[in-house]
Amino acid sequence: MRYTPEDFETIYRATVTQVSKHVFFKVQNLQDAQDLVQDLYYDLYKHMTTCTEKIDNPQAYLLQMANHELTNYYRDKLRRPVTLIDDELNLMESIPDDFELETEVLDKITSETLWSEIDKYPELEKSLLVARFKYEKSFIEMSKIYDLPETTIKSKVYKTLEDLKKRFNK
Repeated sequence: MRYTPEDFETIYRATVTQVSKHVFFKVQNLQDAQDLVQDLYYDLYKHMTTCTEKIDNPQAYLLQMANHELTNYYRDKLRRPVTLIDDELNLMESIPDDFELETEVLDKITSETLWSEIDKYPELEKSLLVARFKYEKSFIEMSKIYDLPETTIKSKVYKTLEDLKKRFNK
């Protein structure tokens, strides 16, 4: 099957809202989300001009493409060093709901108070917490980033969290 520019436009109009929301929800950065969506539709257009098979479900196809692009986006982000800036004050908002620290401590303190306590730790410990909870990096990924054994990364993260619990449970 040969696609026409009108076919692309029809698919674009039918899917752009859902795909844009999906991407933005994952990256939480409007500029990055817009860039990713633009790249997705460009890739789709290139595919449609060379494709001989019909895309049965364009929205599912685009969401699958988006997930691959998001994987690349986070992989590239993983390779960049994690630096702490004022925007990271919202660190606690990115911790998963089922995380123990949140249920034990969050209702007792504000994120600013928590951040001021985290800021007292050495750079490595602060950076590990941001990588783990803000960027949702696994311990394996973090060990590659910091060139440290996975057990060392786990130990530092858990030790820092335990120390924070003790500080706020006084």
